[in-house]
Amino acid sequence: MNNVIITIKAEVNPTEDEKKVIEAVQNIFQQAILESIPQHCGESLVAKIEGIECLSILKDLIKKERIFNASKRLMLKGLRDNSLFFFLNKQAAYMKRVSFCETEDESPLGPIRIEVNCDNPKEIIRWITSETR
Repeated sequence: MNNVIITIKAEVNPTEDEKKVIEAVQNIFQQAILESIPQHCGESLVAKIEGIECLSILKDLIKKERIFNASKRLMLKGLRDNSLFFFLNKQAAYMKRVSFCETEDESPLGPIRIEVNCDNPKEIIRWITSETR
């Protein structure tokens, strides 16, 4: 599982506190250093991080919440060649919880968008969603 590059994007709505959105992202992706990009209505926070270890908090939270099958099912839906795409609920992430969204509309304030590029995304999914004891 070499050459893992993770792109994270979260919209900051005019009604949201940017610091709280940053905290939500960093609760799941601690290594993320977010860059603010102005948008037509609000702004986007974007980060690129590298290495499978950047997914370890996500893996641990999936294990803690025992949502292996649901996580695997949703991640497999976002599988494309050498990439994997999924959404996480921003409010849940702020509370240090994992809640996947099937569509962007499921998260009232907009989701955290995650794209994982690597040589073998199925192996990444297997690793993240494995029930190790």
